[in-house]
Amino acid sequence: MMHKEGVLDPHFEIWKTVKLGLHKSSKEYHIALKTDKCEICTNAWAMMEGIPISQEVVEVDLVRVTGHQAGFISRTRRDVIYDHFLGLGLQKCQAEVGPALLEEYKDQPVGEVIIVAMDPTTTGFGALGLLDVHCFWNGRGLGSQWGYPDGEFNPDTKWVFALPRKPA
Repeated sequence: MMHKEGVLDPHFEIWKTVKLGLHKSSKEYHIALKTDKCEICTNAWAMMEGIPISQEVVEVDLVRVTGHQAGFISRTRRDVIYDHFLGLGLQKCQAEVGPALLEEYKDQPVGEVIIVAMDPTTTGFGALGLLDVHCFWNGRGLGSQWGYPDGEFNPDTKWVFALPRKPA
């Protein structure tokens, strides 16, 4: 949502709500995603092995944003993108959002890639990576993106951040 000055409206709308903790280990996520015919790239497999998995079922509200919405018009560093949206009250996602979103987002349009705004984790090759949820002509999958702070992303790159829940 944009103000006329091009600044993001701080009243974010929930795009999707995902449930974490439906699976109790990365191995259970692997089985569920493979059963659902989702592809998981080598780096994403390695990254999933090291992420914490919720042992309780919790809901996370997600907001989908782009650099364009923040006013960026050219490739922008990841740390700058994060700083902008965190400064507006959004939060980084737990890495488990990646496999949970892939499992729940069955109607993802072909060609769409969404990067999970998370703390980077180590890939299978020792680099820092971020998880992405994508849908290509051959199906849905979990992939990885460059996770270093100085990695640059196009302004039309889609990101998901967590929207903090208001206390009940």
